Amino acid sequence: MKSSYTIRDYREGDEQGITDLFCEVFGKEMTMEQWRWKYLFPGNGKIYSKIAEDAFNKRIVGHAGAIPLRGVFKDRPIQFFQIVDVMVHPMARGFLGSKNVFNMLIKTLLEDIGKKFPEAFCYGFPGTRPFLLGKRVGVYDKIEQAIDCTRDLRRHLFLNPYRIKTVSYTHLTLPTKA
Repeated sequence: MKSSYTIRDYREGDEQGITDLFCEVFGKEMTMEQWRWKYLFPGNGKIYSKIAEDAFNKRIVGHAGAIPLRGVFKDRPIQFFQIVDVMVHPMARGFLGSKNVFNMLIKTLLEDIGKKFPEAFCYGFPGTRPFLLGKRVGVYDKIEQAIDCTRDLRRHLFLNPYRIKTVSYTHLTLPTKA
């Protein structure tokens, strides 16, 4: 059975399709400025993303991204990647196996990272359903339970030296690609 999508590397111009898919899947807007901040700057222009594209209408139906970060392991610098925005359009979901869009996206992304960075450490914070699917296909495993470590500042408002300030993305100035 031939799949109705192809997996490929990110190409310049995919940003609108990625941000549209983000809104469709997560129900929240990702602006172009947020996308640039998230993907363009950490990799110094190199985007680590895989795209699932509908073979017929060339629409983006899936995405898996990786943010390159510096790390240290056993006193040695090592490449870290945070896996982010793994998403599949609801109409492209629904079957399991080797042709599953999620499966192909994440495996291809991790394989390509492994070829260029054999000792890279990849991690992420998937939701419960994506984690269970990733565990089933052998790409995710739990390494540590994250805990909520917060402090309610309202209780100590007068004695607290900290202040809470909302930061808006509209105040960020981001350079554009020349």
